[in-house]
Amino acid sequence: MKGKRRALGLTAAAAVLVPLLLVFLCTVSIGAEKGTLVYKAKHRTVEELAGMIHPLLGPDGKLSIDPRTNSLIVADAKENLGRIEKFLETADLAPASVRVSMEYAEKGRLEARGLTVNWVAGEGGFRFGNLGALPADWDRGIRITGKHKTYTTSRADRFFLLVQSGSEGRIDLGKTVPHAKWLVDYSRSQGYLTVGVDFVEANTGFVVSPRVTGECILLSITPRVSYFTEGTVSEIVYREAATTLMVGDGETVAVAGSEGESATLSTSILSGIESSRVSGDWLMLLTCRIERP
Repeated sequence: MKGKRRALGLTAAAAVLVPLLLVFLCTVSIGAEKGTLVYKAKHRTVEELAGMIHPLLGPDGKLSIDPRTNSLIVADAKENLGRIEKFLETADLAPASVRVSMEYAEKGRLEARGLTVNWVAGEGGFRFGNLGALPADWDRGIRITGKHKTYTTSRADRFFLLVQSGSEGRIDLGKTVPHAKWLVDYSRSQGYLTVGVDFVEANTGFVVSPRVTGECILLSITPRVSYFTEGTVSEIVYREAATTLMVGDGETVAVAGSEGESATLSTSILSGIESSRVSGDWLMLLTCRIERP
């Protein structure tokens, strides 16, 4: 008899709980109403943004991209779509840019200002040295006593390049003539030039790629040449000779060639400086400043 009453009690409880459970499930289903968000990226690529929002998707959320229109298509609970849209609006901002200024400087000018370069060897025979922030009166001319004469030196040339963080920019130094034959042979040995393709003169320079990391800049410097052949302009970027440096905001890096060797990749590229100057022992200086949107 007691067992029968217990069974009847369970049946009665089930009769009350099941409708309540159904109501709860219906409420959850209604609360999780699905929707679709189409977001057209303004500054970043959809691939970048997709990686950011993927962890924000709900259990049944789906994400697809349309590279042609640079758009994201997100299907998820409407409540979650609102959060994702707000996140995208804060994440889809223009990245910082780096203003790279390039100038030539004679070694004697650095010495006259008491600037010492601690050189670090890079690839391809290049040497790099971080000078920190240049003196405030760096633009002022200085009288330098050389072996045969005394002369006044000041900033000879200065070029500016604004490069978005993570992108590439190009710096031209001048024409190289002294080591053109060596440069052609080297380019062939590295597979950049085929037999029969030749050049006598080449515009030398660098590809610079800055990436902002906090208040510092990860600066990649890669030598390059462009030359005219068969009616077209071609370019060689010597990726095997790329060097990456960490530079502080507003700091200056000196770039020089190898010492004691007449023909290397570094002397061939940097001879573009010598060919555009009258005389002297010249370096290339790169100063990097972060510009935020």
